[in-house]
Amino acid sequence: MGMTATPTYSVKLRYTFEFFDVDRKKYLTPDDLLLGFKELSLELTTAAVSDIHLKTDINQDGVLCFEEWTGLCEVYPTMMDCMYYRAVDKEGREKKLAEIDAKKSEIITLRESEVVSKKAKEDATQRVTDIEQELLKQTDTIDASLESELACSKRIDAAKCATESSRNDVTASQTELNSAKDRERDTNSAAMEAKRLVETATRRLAMQENRATQSDAIVRDLERQLEDARKNLEAEKNSIERLKGELDDASSRETQVGELHVEAGHQLRNAMHLVGENEANVRKCQADEKEAHSILREQQNATKLMNVQKEHLTETLNNARMHEKLKEQDTSLISRDVDCQEGELMQLEATLNDFVTRRQLTDEEEQPLIEQEVLLRRQRDVLERKEQQLNVQVTSFNDRAQRSSSPTHHSNPGGCFSPSPARSS
Repeated sequence: MGMTATPTYSVKLRYTFEFFDVDRKKYLTPDDLLLGFKELSLELTTAAVSDIHLKTDINQDGVLCFEEWTGLCEVYPTMMDCMYYRAVDKEGREKKLAEIDAKKSEIITLRESEVVSKKAKEDATQRVTDIEQELLKQTDTIDASLESELACSKRIDAAKCATESSRNDVTASQTELNSAKDRERDTNSAAMEAKRLVETATRRLAMQENRATQSDAIVRDLERQLEDARKNLEAEKNSIERLKGELDDASSRETQVGELHVEAGHQLRNAMHLVGENEANVRKCQADEKEAHSILREQQNATKLMNVQKEHLTETLNNARMHEKLKEQDTSLISRDVDCQEGELMQLEATLNDFVTRRQLTDEEEQPLIEQEVLLRRQRDVLERKEQQLNVQVTSFNDRAQRSSSPTHHSNPGGCFSPSPARSS
């Protein structure tokens, strides 16, 4: 810590002067000296500082300029060296402390970033979990939709089978209806035929009765022909009886034909009702099939939409996992950076503690030297003042001796106090 190259004397002078001149006034007051000595941990009393300032203030203006500061440093060279190196070390220590504070701030920032990164990682992990759960729900929904779609397909197949069965029933009913209509036509034809036979028999009966009447007239009128008429009458009676039998048969057949006609009509109405029911069933089956197709299309569209949402969720899940991995990497990097910064901080603190220890030892070694230098300077000042006093006394004694001596006499009452020519020169 401090300068590596050996500084020159002028550099020391300028550096220490600027260290004391905090306000850059280009001069130093006694308070500046006192404050500077305290900053440099030089244990000098206020009286000692004032005495130093007073002795080095050549022009007695109350402040020290740079030239007067140079004189002070020349008077106290050891103190000047101590002040220079202490100032340099103080500046280096302050820089190192600032560096440590910056490192601590950086570590705090990294710690905060680490907390934020961990929180972001936890949020990303929670996001991944939520997306996975949502994806599972979406998958279950899609499975349910597929099952519903399958059920709709089965329903459509059942509706198709029911429609086909109803159509077959309709076809059978129509066939039966056609048969009933054929039977009705047949019965109508038989009824018409029976009616025609009845009408024919009735006409023949009427004709026979007319003929019988005529025969009776002929019998009454023609006795000669009685025997033939009786024979013809008997024959006609037999014909009448036969015709009556045929008429009864025809009436019975007409009755049977009527009953068949009624039955055929009833069967026709039943067949038409059955055809209507079957057609209604067909329409219902077709409506069910159409509805099932509509539901199936809606289900298929919903399934497609859910598949798209599932793909989107899968992509979102992959992105979330990637984001989680990146956050985990960032957290690891920040943790390693924090460990590295803490290691550097420990080294800086160890270096600073070592420097403070060495500086304290140096201060303990320098303090006696500075005190000794100040004491020696005081003793020197005392000796100089005594020397000045002695010189003044010698000068005064010599003056008195010269005034007391006569011009003609060369005797020297002072003797040894009179300087010889060699000493004067």
